Amino acid sequence: MTGPLGRVPLRPFPWCVKLLGTGGALRCLTRRPLSGSFTQAPAPLEGSAVEVRACSLDEPAIEAVWKAVEAEVGVGAVRDVAFSRWRYLSRGDAGYRAALASSGGKAVAFCVYRLLPVRGVPACFLMDLQVAPKHEDAGEELLRWAEGHARRCGAGVMSALLPSRGTAAAVLQRSRYLRIPERLHPQTIRFSVRGLGEMAGCRQLSDASAWTLGWSDTDVV
Repeated sequence: MTGPLGRVPLRPFPWCVKLLGTGGALRCLTRRPLSGSFTQAPAPLEGSAVEVRACSLDEPAIEAVWKAVEAEVGVGAVRDVAFSRWRYLSRGDAGYRAALASSGGKAVAFCVYRLLPVRGVPACFLMDLQVAPKHEDAGEELLRWAEGHARRCGAGVMSALLPSRGTAAAVLQRSRYLRIPERLHPQTIRFSVRGLGEMAGCRQLSDASAWTLGWSDTDVV
């Protein structure tokens, strides 16, 4: 890929994880199978300045969150309702779940996640996390809600890709998602790029720090 096709490898692949408490570590070590599914969503999280609830994968509020986040994205996919329909609703068998956080009646954060064991380890993959600028607290509440849902279904670890910039990256770091060395990745994933047409030779494309990636950008989850 990086030889005859002239693609530029971008490294390291930004895989990060978070153990879901001491119980999560035990579930990972013992390879306990996932004990449930996402067939039933948890009750909305209320009683604070932030309201978190399950939402549909094509809810119009997704568009509002994307418009607030778009300016922070250097190079990355347009994660609007059309993307969500194409990426998630076309895979009804995958069990993707979505959640939305609102503050002051306004949608400010959105996430998608999926249960999937990795080499026997019961895991939950954070497919996408979008958080509007200046709403880190809402992003953290949203993550806690998704993590709690995953924990109740038997997941021992959360898996995410760490964006290179933006509010979502700050939320993941504040929530103690730790980037793991490539040599410890359970699966080797190579990310490379080649600019075409007017984008050929574009330096931004070959700058790993310019990219905003999520598991939804891959075909492995």
